[in-house]
Amino acid sequence: LTEPRENAFLRYEDDPHVASDAPARSDPSTATSNNPQPGSAGFVDIARCLAAFGRITVSTTYPPLCTANLPGEMHVHLPAKVLVQAYDYHGERQTTGKDPISVHFKDSNGREASSLLVDNGDGSYEITLCPVSAGPHTLAVNILSRPIRGSPYVINVRGRQKPQWSIVDECA
Repeated sequence: LTEPRENAFLRYEDDPHVASDAPARSDPSTATSNNPQPGSAGFVDIARCLAAFGRITVSTTYPPLCTANLPGEMHVHLPAKVLVQAYDYHGERQTTGKDPISVHFKDSNGREASSLLVDNGDGSYEITLCPVSAGPHTLAVNILSRPIRGSPYVINVRGRQKPQWSIVDECA
């Protein structure tokens, strides 16, 4: 794969609780002077300004390589989990989360069904689906506003679950 040029996602974070990566030194050679000359800012000065400003993160996630592990079967009113794994444009698993991901789970009439998305923070995302009607449903998963591999998926939802065992009272 070559590095895709269309993946231009940037996120600005200004959380004051995020620790700065800038070294905190009291070395007089790097101290800021009261009368700085144009073009004389040192690395520590720039790092200090960036730490106060926030930080910008970039995503290397490549949606066509991302995968979803779908449940074998689904039943009405029973939650089912889907695990989405993000990959970068080199085909390597992502190790961090926070990608913009959207999920649309719809029944055969186009009505949104219940879904809950959880970012695991390790490049994987857990989607909990809970259909309220039987029949074919579509699950569309987009990362960076683009569909992941195989999306949209068609999932057949069964009306009721087959019992694994039952207790019958044979007393007469």
